Amino acid sequence: MRSPFFATTRWSLVLAAGDRSGHEAEAARAALLETYWFPVYVSIRRRGHDGEAALDLTQGFFLHFLEKALAGKADADRGRFRSFLRGCVDKYLLSERDREGAARRGGGRVPVSIDAEGAENRFALLDARAEDPARAFERAFAHSLLHRVIDRLAEEYMRKGRGDLCRELLAALFSDEDASSQAAIARRTGMTEGAVKVAAFRLRDRLRRLLREEVEQTLAEPGKDLVEDEIRSLFSSVRGQTV
Repeated sequence: MRSPFFATTRWSLVLAAGDRSGHEAEAARAALLETYWFPVYVSIRRRGHDGEAALDLTQGFFLHFLEKALAGKADADRGRFRSFLRGCVDKYLLSERDREGAARRGGGRVPVSIDAEGAENRFALLDARAEDPARAFERAFAHSLLHRVIDRLAEEYMRKGRGDLCRELLAALFSDEDASSQAAIARRTGMTEGAVKVAAFRLRDRLRRLLREEVEQTLAEPGKDLVEDEIRSLFSSVRGQTV
């Protein structure tokens, strides 16, 4: 289920997470962890840490982020949330360089829940091993954002009882198949090819709109030009993803 904080900007979410007295703080923290752990993990993984160490450092980062109330110190004037988060990761890793490692980072605290196998599978799909940590972070951030958009889209179609159609159209959209795939979709769904073509156009349009919404929420003052620039920046390195 989508987080209740999708209606707010990411900066509002960060500030809510940093407000120790706020009743929404716990939910905001959970939303931050669920949404952004993977880009942090990829950035750390790419610095030469193996999967186990990267998981530990990712957990340590978010514990540090929340316990030190870094969220409450966020300055939305910095503009892009992804830049703020990446900067926090960089500073954390520098501070950890001279520390004792996992035992000191964990310290008996409850770790952030991360699916270790899923993390490595997603990391392998990114093929981020050939990239520097900053570029790997950017790609993982873009992938995470796109996954959230697709989840929102699928949820909308499910509510309308058209979940199967959504899966068919998304599979065709993100594949290398030619337009003949619409004929196959028509046969499987009992629709005409014309109806499939219209449905595909509507899905793409809705996907673009949701993508803009998500990107807007990561910017302090989202204007049309800035949103378009952010979309280009985020997805310039994401090969094979056409939205």
